[in-house]
Amino acid sequence: MTWSFWPFNWHEKIETRSTQPYHDLILNHLEAQATGSSAGSALTIAAVEAAAGQYARAFAGADVKASERVKAALTPSLLALIARNLIRYGEDVQLIGVEKGNVVLSPCGSWDITGGVDESEWVYHIHIYGPSGSVSSYQPSNAVVHCRYSFEASRPWNGISPLGWCNTSGKLASSLETRLGEEASGPVGYLLPVPHDKSPGTDDKPGMHDQLRKDINALRGQNALLETTAAGHGDGRQAAPQRDWMPSRIGAAPPEVLAVLRSDMGRAILAACGVPTGLFEAQGSSQGAREAWRQFIYGSVQPLANLMSEELSKKLETDISLNFANMFAADIAARSTSFKKMVEAGMDANKAAGISGLAAIEA
Repeated sequence: MTWSFWPFNWHEKIETRSTQPYHDLILNHLEAQATGSSAGSALTIAAVEAAAGQYARAFAGADVKASERVKAALTPSLLALIARNLIRYGEDVQLIGVEKGNVVLSPCGSWDITGGVDESEWVYHIHIYGPSGSVSSYQPSNAVVHCRYSFEASRPWNGISPLGWCNTSGKLASSLETRLGEEASGPVGYLLPVPHDKSPGTDDKPGMHDQLRKDINALRGQNALLETTAAGHGDGRQAAPQRDWMPSRIGAAPPEVLAVLRSDMGRAILAACGVPTGLFEAQGSSQGAREAWRQFIYGSVQPLANLMSEELSKKLETDISLNFANMFAADIAARSTSFKKMVEAGMDANKAAGISGLAAIEA
């Protein structure tokens, strides 16, 4: 018999966990679409794409400050892809490579992560896809750039998107889109009530309904002479309809509350993604749109860029910064006003220009 006495038999137990394979997420999403399940199709709603597209376009215009060998890899299209993935999926993984002395980043289509508590111990099983093949490999943590929108302390290797934090809202928005889609995909047309055809016609002579269909199909904006329905077609005026040949339309007629809820949920999702709804308000003022853009750049885009820069600088072993000073034109009026007030109060013009941000804008 073997006896074990604490603490002499104590040893560290390492828990091994991995992320859900990215391709499994895609397959689950496609399956949900095919089966009509709204739970898996939140990423297909317009509000999510509006937010992801807004970030992608903003990052495509970022001013990258880095060494030349690294800057060549941070192209507008790559930055736009990373930003879009962060909003939609919460994370993005790029394989680091070197080609002709310059850094090259290759987007990974899916990955699994294993390893210990320290991030330096993580091992990435990555998959890079092509039109007719794919490449899989195991890479250490310092061989990949793993940007995350956010994460939980219990799962630091797993990035969480804005919709990941408000999954219920995503399901509701997706369900509303599905219901409206079902309403719109129903039969559409006009029903024309007609009396019973007492003379259905023969092969040589069309009946009343046959001739009626033919005349209606051939109208093309012209006139057609038809027998009035006022006489009830021989059954008396009591059998006559109230109005002559009045068609009834059938088609999409969704309840107004669905449209209102869809609009409200769209705004809620934009807010969750950090995108001011003023950027998409068609009836908003130009001043409101400029303020919304300023809030978006300062409060959402630049902080997310700082998170990306931190990971890029760490893995590429060089200082990298992403700034959007060239997009601050919408804020010129507010900056100029601030500059003017500080100068009028007696502040040095150069100092006032630096504080107001005007000195950072290059002509």
